Order: sequence, then structure tokens, then C-alpha cells
Amino acid sequence: MKKSTAAKKSPATSKAVVKSKPKAEVFTFDGEISGKDVWEFINTKAGGNPNNVVVVPLGNVNVDDDKPTPFGYTRQGGTRALFHDFHVKGVEGDFRLGNMLDKMRKTDGHSKQRMICTVALLNGGYSTSSAVWGTPFISLQVQK
Repeated sequence: MKKSTAAKKSPATSKAVVKSKPKAEVFTFDGEISGKDVWEFINTKAGGNPNNVVVVPLGNVNVDDDKPTPFGYTRQGGTRALFHDFHVKGVEGDFRLGNMLDKMRKTDGHSKQRMICTVALLNGGYSTSSAVWGTPFISLQVQK
């Protein structure tokens, strides 16, 4: 048997420099969350601007369902249901927290400071008696 004398060619290799995006600041908190806690995050991590914070629905939210979360939809078409939809479906596709809070304020005078629905979605309900209390349904992330 004759051995091949042809040199084996190795595949061409190139090195690409990939620049990674800096990790987004994500709101994390142990225990019950309040509007004050969210504002502290906005002020310290998002330059004091809630429009630098995006709301990200978590995997336990069924966005296509009429009731994407297990609370807040007692009255279909009600204020809480509408506000929950803003958080899980966006306001006309916009997931900036500041825009949501502005829209909520125009709807019923919802407090930008207390942000009850936002806090409920972070806490897993409107009170500690909620069956899913302690389970967040959204995440807040800085996006500048």
C-alpha cells in the first residue's frame, strides 16, 4: 500500500473579536417589595429615569392567555387587568416602566410612587394571602 505524500491541509482558522454587551442591571430584592424599593433601584441603577427600566415578563406568564397571571383579572376589562396587560404585553409594544406608569396615571390616577400593580407583579399578588405570594411574574431591568 502506498502512503499519500500529499500534505494534509488544515482548515483555515480566523479569530473574531466579539464584544459582549454589559450585563443589564436587574432588580432583585429579598422579602416584600414596595414602590419605595423600586424607586431606589431606579434612582441608583437607572439614572433616576423609569424609562431606563424595562419590564420583562417571566416564564410563568402566559402572555397569550386572557388571564396571563393568576391574580389581577377578577374583573376582565377592569383597571388591574388593564395594568397587568401593560406589564405583560407592553403599551403598544413598549415595555418601558416610565411609559407604563404614565399611561396608568392617565387612566385612573395610579400613583407613580406606589405603583401598586407593578409591585404586585413583583411580589406575586396584592397581599401576603395570595396563593402565589413570593413568586414574581415580571423582572425589571435597566436598559439605557
